[in-house]
Amino acid sequence: MANRINLKNNWKRLPKWLRWIVIVFAAVLLLNVVVAVSVLWYVHAHKQELLKKIEDKVSSKLDGNFHISDMQPALFRGFPNVAIELKGITLSDSLYSKYHINLLEVQDAYIKLNVFSLLSHPQVIKLTLADGTFHIFNAPDGYSNDYLLKGKPGKDSTGKKKSKEIDFENFGLENFTFNIENKPKDKQLLFTINNMSGFIHSSDTAMDIHANSAMHIAHLGFDLTRGGYLTNKNLQADFHLVFNKERKDLTMPSQPVKINGTNIMIGAVFGFCTDPKTYSLDINAPSIGFREAASIVPQDLQQKLQPFDLKKNFALKVTVIGGHLNGPDDPVVHATWQAKDN
Repeated sequence: MANRINLKNNWKRLPKWLRWIVIVFAAVLLLNVVVAVSVLWYVHAHKQELLKKIEDKVSSKLDGNFHISDMQPALFRGFPNVAIELKGITLSDSLYSKYHINLLEVQDAYIKLNVFSLLSHPQVIKLTLADGTFHIFNAPDGYSNDYLLKGKPGKDSTGKKKSKEIDFENFGLENFTFNIENKPKDKQLLFTINNMSGFIHSSDTAMDIHANSAMHIAHLGFDLTRGGYLTNKNLQADFHLVFNKERKDLTMPSQPVKINGTNIMIGAVFGFCTDPKTYSLDINAPSIGFREAASIVPQDLQQKLQPFDLKKNFALKVTVIGGHLNGPDDPVVHATWQAKDN
């Protein structure tokens, strides 16, 4: 009884403005708890119905077979907002029974929702994919599953094609592997994003993408008989990318990238509208050790450079133009270097 009286007296001694802040905070916290519990009940009660709606919505925009195994609330992941966890996500092509390769496999996907938007139209705050694989392949017989990326053209009420807009701005990747392989041309780009957190600002003409990333590159192999570039390298960068919706090209302005602790400036342009699809690169290493630079190139070149070394770091610039993403790939490579006091 005395404790209650003391609490009441202490409450009255607080400034009025501070009491109002406490009351508002408690009300918001209570509302979050009520909404979270409501979402928990609703998801359990309507799980199959919600799963079908999500699958139907994605399937209406993409070709292929899209499937989600399970869905459940992830209250602590999204607090003070609400998060829903989707488990066992797959997107496969029509010939999965022959090649047994999914374009997309995700163990867990977390969708964070604005708690107050649930009262009207749900607003996605962030989409995070964890423990997954994105696998594009060209089979020896010429078949490729990359047609799934083109999607289905939507139409508005006038019959015109609608532009595909993203439904969220913030995204994340955790332990997510990209495997892009062309077996007839003996190419493979294989890397894993350990952690990535970013956001997208979209306008009528462009998508502005920022992503803080830490990844491990197994290899970037354009001719695996010669080996791959950046084999077994760790990469850290705060990427800034711009996708032009009209030209269908992705630009990475020259920016710092840390490769195994060495700072390198890298810029790139990828053109997806032309046939064949093209790329160009601009690489500038102001100060790099000879052995570190040699470890970036394929293994056959590393062996030729093995007898040589430089005592001090040197400056290296490389431009690559006329590259083709889908081959034949025979780009022009221009390299210059400065090796002062060596």
